[in-house]
Parts: sequence; C-alpha cells; structure tokens
Amino acid sequence: METKELKIITPEGYEIDRENSTLECIKFKLKIKEESTDTQDTVHCLKPFDKVLVSRYNSIWFPAFFWEICDGYYRTTDGKIYERCIPYEGNEDLLGTSSIWFKPDKAHKC
Repeated sequence: METKELKIITPEGYEIDRENSTLECIKFKLKIKEESTDTQDTVHCLKPFDKVLVSRYNSIWFPAFFWEICDGYYRTTDGKIYERCIPYEGNEDLLGTSSIWFKPDKAHKC
C-alpha cells in the first residue's frame, strides 16, 4: 500500500484547532501571543471587565465584557467563548457589523 503525505499550511496568525479538527475537516483558530517583540504592532492588554467587541469567525461584532483567555479563545463575563476580541474603545464603528478588523489582532491578558 502506497502512503501519501499532505502538508497543511496554516494562514498567518492561525493554528490548527486540534480539538475540533478531523482528518476530513481541518479547522483553524487564532494564535494567542502572550508577548510581542515587534514594536510596530499594537498589543491590547485585556483585563477582566474591560469593554470589548467580540465575534466568531466572520460574524457580527457584539459588545461584551472581557473575562479571560481560555485555550486560545476569549471568554466574556457571560461565559460565552469567542474567536475574536478587540477593545471597544476606538472600534465603536464595528459594533453590529460583520466588517473585518484590519488592525493587528494581538490581544492578551495582562
């Protein structure tokens, strides 16, 4: 029996979601970087109860209060989990839209 190999190239800023992927369906999730050495990237330091906008991949941005980062996902004070989380301040225009956020999505817990 011949064996074939397939190489998966993950998009920049993402990693394979090993918990939710199968051999037939590979899923990706955002990488969470705890530190940034690039001074040009904006790192948003999130603390519990910060006002944020959250969304799942390509869905509508909702207002929420940040609670913690758990397994690479953002948890809000209502216990829900989201893939994307950005500060509310400065991004108010995204509320209720499904617009893509073009700024670096590098948020981490302080």
